[in-house]
Amino acid sequence: MEILVKIVAPITAGFLGFFIKWILDRLNNKETREFERKEERYKKLMLLSIQLYREKNSSKLTKIKSELMQEYDYSWLYASDNVIKKYGVFIDSLRTKNIDSEKSMSFLAEAIIQMRKDLGNKTKLTKNNWNPRE
Repeated sequence: MEILVKIVAPITAGFLGFFIKWILDRLNNKETREFERKEERYKKLMLLSIQLYREKNSSKLTKIKSELMQEYDYSWLYASDNVIKKYGVFIDSLRTKNIDSEKSMSFLAEAIIQMRKDLGNKTKLTKNNWNPRE
């Protein structure tokens, strides 16, 4: 019996160690994929938002706004609460005809700062550090 324990214990421990490592690897891969997906979606939101300020062609502008709204809708699946709230303020500013573009850009900058934080960046940047028109 003692010999059986000496043989079975290391084999069992090896299988247990392999199984734990396998589970941890799967969890890590899932987190990595989620981070990469979030990073891509945030980049798309940001680029579409910047295009709103740079595009002069009205038909292209309509298409950009449509894509932007779709991306914002998708963001409810992956974005942090703070990003959704701040980006929602920006989206609302686009719908308001009486708001100036400087104020709207300020809302966008606040949303982008939240995206940076959500992606793990410790940032000291403020909305005043960024200007998408440059």
